[in-house]
Amino acid sequence: MIILRRLFTIIAALYFLRSCTMLFTSLPVATRITDCQPKRLVSFAARFKKATLIFVGQGMSSFGVKTCGDYLYSGHTCTLVLATHFINEYTPRSYHLLHFVSWITALSGMFFILAGHQHYSIDILIAWVLSSRLFIYYHTLANNRTFLQRDTNRMRIWFPFFTYFEENIKTAIPNEYCLPNCILDARATINNWLETIRYSAYWVILFLFIIITYSLSYTKKANFSSLIER
Repeated sequence: MIILRRLFTIIAALYFLRSCTMLFTSLPVATRITDCQPKRLVSFAARFKKATLIFVGQGMSSFGVKTCGDYLYSGHTCTLVLATHFINEYTPRSYHLLHFVSWITALSGMFFILAGHQHYSIDILIAWVLSSRLFIYYHTLANNRTFLQRDTNRMRIWFPFFTYFEENIKTAIPNEYCLPNCILDARATINNWLETIRYSAYWVILFLFIIITYSLSYTKKANFSSLIER
């Protein structure tokens, strides 16, 4: 829960800043395929429906989402960079392959965003800088208790959400990986089922072996008796 709380806090801050940049700076459409024409949404229901469609479609044109002017900066790049940072931060250092694949995936995603003319280069650059710096600054404060203990009032004024979410965290989160309890319980249950099935299968096979052996012996005995009678 601590990791999810930090993730959602950073994402909320990034998308709040993104809403501000979209409000103050509207860049022209980066591709000719999208036909952008002004359309006023008068009612709240129409605006809510439009927002829901954008949220469900994750802002991707391949899902039929058409937005205009929301370029500065790229929300998808923020998601890719944050996911990569969280994977590298909260998994053991020995998971080299996972870390490598996460960075390759993030870089490939940013490349295809540019290749598809969905954003300008400045959008990708600003999103990279903001998301990575905010992640590093947040975790620097979270892992150094002296910042919180030195001046509590100042921290509450300048970082109210950080102080609220991190006030009960006394130490840095250990860089260890373990499966959730629900998965561990499910795995234990499945192992018990498999053990029961294997135990039952053993007795079923033994029972079938006895029946087949008895049937063969009875058949041989019957054939032998018929030969004697002849």
